[in-house]
Order: sequence, then structure tokens, then C-alpha cells
Amino acid sequence: MGVRRCRFAALLLIGLVLVTAASKPLPPPPAPLPPLTLDAAHPIVDATIAGMAVRLRVDPSADSFIILAPEATARLQLGDPVRTIAGQPIRRGTLPTKVGRVEIENPYSWEEVVIAGRPAIIRIVMPANAHYAEADGSISPGWLPQPQVRLLRRPGTTNDVWTIVPSRRDAQDGIVSDIRLGKNEIMLQFAPDRAVTIATASAGSILAEAGDGLLTGPVEQVQIMYGVARPVRRIALAQPIIVAGRRLQQFQVRLFDWSGKRNLPIDNDPDADFNVTGERGRQRGLAMLHLGADVLEDCAEIDWDAATQSFALLCPTAP
Repeated sequence: MGVRRCRFAALLLIGLVLVTAASKPLPPPPAPLPPLTLDAAHPIVDATIAGMAVRLRVDPSADSFIILAPEATARLQLGDPVRTIAGQPIRRGTLPTKVGRVEIENPYSWEEVVIAGRPAIIRIVMPANAHYAEADGSISPGWLPQPQVRLLRRPGTTNDVWTIVPSRRDAQDGIVSDIRLGKNEIMLQFAPDRAVTIATASAGSILAEAGDGLLTGPVEQVQIMYGVARPVRRIALAQPIIVAGRRLQQFQVRLFDWSGKRNLPIDNDPDADFNVTGERGRQRGLAMLHLGADVLEDCAEIDWDAATQSFALLCPTAP
């Protein structure tokens, strides 16, 4: 009997412990953050990475990770091999990237990033050539903890209309929108920090076909990413195309980059000595269009909504 009583008492004690644990209220979830409104000309957020303060520029066209300038990487000592997160080794590696025909490998590490008091483990990519005039790096609005992010340029007027652009998260390219043009589809990113709109060769071919476009103007060198410059030329469309509610009349196209099975349109001045012709081989077709400030600068605001995974543009009606 004594043994049975001890067992019963032990079981009763375990039951009381379980009931007490089950009845103990869980800590309430953090209150939702209010929408974040930023000056579109200076969209800077404060954050900490590895416990140290940084300033990050919010870029709707940013990749699916944070990019840090080399000065910030050195200051934060992210390359220190003895550093840990909560006593655990930090995941590190190199990210191979092709910028057109230029292949580079950038180191990365997964770090604790705190924004508006909310911590998250995010991959930090540290290229050797990335510089920001007002910030230590860039971040996609999709990584911010606020449910809505507003990039405000000016107050809206009665001449402005809203355009909702459904989007999705791409594991490499960040937030993209799929735009259909006839039987073809291109990926779209809003890039208000870029002075001009730029397309890959594949996207340029699709747009030129849809809008009866021709190559024109000289070859120029434009920085694409990570300090890598690529040759571009201008495509002028005889028939403007409405993309995300904006009127696209002309854009720059990257020559020989990511063309896949497509070719760029014919030149409107085939005898000019600055023309670049001939085949240089092909890559996997990446049809990507970055809408720059030349198309977006008259918009009142560009908003990101995490719940609906969409952008909303408040802009004058496209003529």
C-alpha cells in the first residue's frame, strides 16, 4: 500500500504541475506596428545589426537580403570568425552572382537585425563595391516589420489615381510583379532610386515587340548592381505601353545580358559607327524591368502592403 500511495502522490503532483503549466497564460503577442511613412527622397530606417546601429535605405527593388557597404561591414566586424549569435556559430558563405557577363562572389552572413524593436535573422550580403550616400546599406520593404510602408513624395491631389500592383517574393530578386504583355510576361520592380528605367535584354525585346520599339542613341555604361557597370542603349517605343498605370515611352536596355532566345529590335540607324552588333552567346532569359525615377517621379507615393503582398501607386492618370 505504501508503494501505491507514493506512486499515486507522484502522479497527482505531475498532474498538478501540468495543469498549472497549461493554465499559465502565454505572453501576449507584440502589438501590431503602425504604418511606416518615409520621405521618398530619403527613405532611411534606423536598425541594429549584430548589436550595432546602422542606417538602411528602403529600396523596393532591393534583393531578398540586406546589402551593406564595405565601410559598414568593417565597422560592424561582421567578418570576425569568433562571433556567435546566442552562443551558436554564425552561418556564413559566399553568394555567386552574375551581373550580365560579369561573375562575382560576395560574402554573406546571417545576422540578428532589429528594426522598430522587432528582431529577425536576415542574410547580410557584403559586396566590395556598394556605396550609399546617406546610409550604410539597403533593405527591401518586405523585410521591414511594419505591415505597411509608405514612400511619400507629395500629398495626393484630385488628379491622382491609385493603381494596385499584385506582387510576390522571389528568393533571389526580392519583391517582383508579373506583368503580362500579350503572350509574354515580364517581371517588374519599382526602382525610384534609379534615374532612368532599365530593362534586361529579354524584357527589352518583349517591350519592343509590344510597342514597336527601335534601338537608338549611343552605347553607354550604367551601374547595375554591386558596382558593376554594363553597356546599355535606349529603346524608343512608337506605341507607348502602360505598365503599372504608368506610361512607358522609352527605356534603357542592357545589351547582351540575359537575353535567352530573344533578340533586340533592329537599329534605327544601322550605319552609325557606335552600333554594337553580332552574337555574343546567350544566357537564361531573365525578363526584368526596373521602373526608374523618369517614370515614377511624378507619383505622390508608393506603398507596400505586407498582408496583401502588393504595391499601391498614387500617381497622375497616364495620358
